[in-house]
Amino acid sequence: MHGILATNDGGCLLLATYFNFTGQNYERDILIIKVDSNGLVTGLNSKPGLKPMNAIIYPNPGHDFLNIQSGPQINGANFTLYDMQGHVAITETIKNIQTRLNTSNLPAGTYPWQIVFKNKIIESGKWIKE
Repeated sequence: MHGILATNDGGCLLLATYFNFTGQNYERDILIIKVDSNGLVTGLNSKPGLKPMNAIIYPNPGHDFLNIQSGPQINGANFTLYDMQGHVAITETIKNIQTRLNTSNLPAGTYPWQIVFKNKIIESGKWIKE
């Protein structure tokens, strides 16, 4: 990390470099990260494979609960957790920056999930219950 710069919207820009071990000359690449006033990454410079996330699902793997941490920009989005047969296991509307879901009644396994906002899938992944 090389620096931080406050922005007018209450967020900041983070300035960093990282070692690119895949390049021919073992170069260091520049990374610029935009963070909003809630601490959520809202933008990155155009490095392939890196993208800002609208929500974080944790702990993963988990047991009796999972947390959804998101920014206010997706307030009202729908979170859906599916079993491996594609049936809805849990669905919840995201209303707060932090949402906690009880998963104690689910059997151990892998559960695909998605977040839909304004009829568009904005995040997806898999959550593992141990």
